[in-house]
Amino acid sequence: MLLPAQTIQAEISNAKGISFRGNASILAKPDIAYFFLKVDASGVDYQSSNDNAKTRLDDLRDVVTTVLGKTPEFTVYKVSSSPKAPSYDEEYDQKEYLVGLAKAIKGEEIAPKEDAKESKPKEIETSTYIFFSLDTFTKEIVLTLRSKLAEKKLAFDDSDPLAMFDFGYVRPGQSVILFGLADPSIHLKALAKQAHDKARANAEVIALASNTKIGKLIGIAGCGGGMEGSVEAPDQELIGRELGPLTNDPERLSISFSKTFEFQIK
Repeated sequence: MLLPAQTIQAEISNAKGISFRGNASILAKPDIAYFFLKVDASGVDYQSSNDNAKTRLDDLRDVVTTVLGKTPEFTVYKVSSSPKAPSYDEEYDQKEYLVGLAKAIKGEEIAPKEDAKESKPKEIETSTYIFFSLDTFTKEIVLTLRSKLAEKKLAFDDSDPLAMFDFGYVRPGQSVILFGLADPSIHLKALAKQAHDKARANAEVIALASNTKIGKLIGIAGCGGGMEGSVEAPDQELIGRELGPLTNDPERLSISFSKTFEFQIK
């Protein structure tokens, strides 16, 4: 008996209601900075690699303290150790490749190369992932700290354009600085009202064209706040905190909100 009743209710709801998605957005100035830093170290074995990682972590703490004038609370949320992968230069010898190619074109025999890589001892690389936040910051302080960390080769790489914090793409496992709001919920009421008003306005246009009128709100699809920024934090689930909408711009945060609203037709 339940199935037919449910079917009838669905038909009644579809006949007497109209659904529209309402989208809203607002601009805010970030008031908190989040640092996700990856610090690499290496050694001839796991023990020396981990020891070097601890030393580099102390070095990073010293740089941060010097620049900020205080030591924020560090959270080490992940540590991984594995055999170090060869660099691009180690893996590919461009000069050797061109010489070999020239010989092959001429039909000359290419002498087998002695594999020097096998004789080189394998290094172990330890990566430490650190998170901390600043509830007061300026763009200048953030840039100074980023530059100092890159200069000391502790985090970031100025030779890599994708490592810039103001680039629009956040790569997992890389150092990044993001910005958000300590209390983003203060914008939720305004965003929800804006989304509702837009959805209702669109519903009224369609209703007018159909010679009907829009009545009261009878349903809202989905749950939760639904506020989003322009980027997502890498490894956010590992730090045990919900950071809310985020941006990579220290001075501008665009927050979007979207919900589906169902209105009565009368």
